[in-house]
Amino acid sequence: MLYLHPGGTSIEPGVLVIEGTSDLNSGKGEKWADLIILNRHPEIIADFINVPTEVPAVISGERVEYWAKTFHPIKSEFVKTFDIQELHETDLEAVYHLRNAIAHAHVSLGRDYFLYRPARGERQEQRFIDALGLSPVDNQADPMMNWIR
Repeated sequence: MLYLHPGGTSIEPGVLVIEGTSDLNSGKGEKWADLIILNRHPEIIADFINVPTEVPAVISGERVEYWAKTFHPIKSEFVKTFDIQELHETDLEAVYHLRNAIAHAHVSLGRDYFLYRPARGERQEQRFIDALGLSPVDNQADPMMNWIR
């Protein structure tokens, strides 16, 4: 789980804290949009963390704006908002491409790989390859990319 710590312990206020969780779609603050919203409204961080059964109205209202956006603009805003260093920005770009690959891949339990090709053509495919540092496999099928083993 990701959240901005309110302080009051050995952790300084506003520090980004990462906790393990088995369900990436539940809990408070796991979404990048929530972190951006909390950064804009630091006065609600303590309530957001301390009362997990209630979502502050300001968060609910602003989340709606993010639901209309795709992942890439949210990632870009996250990088800008938190002044992410280049090394971590590269990691976030890899996360972006992996998320798309997992969401749009052809998967079969009979194979130890999945088939994926970005829908927007060769330029997007090259970005995927570069972001993940991939090399083609021998006897690669075309037009599908056969990368993950």
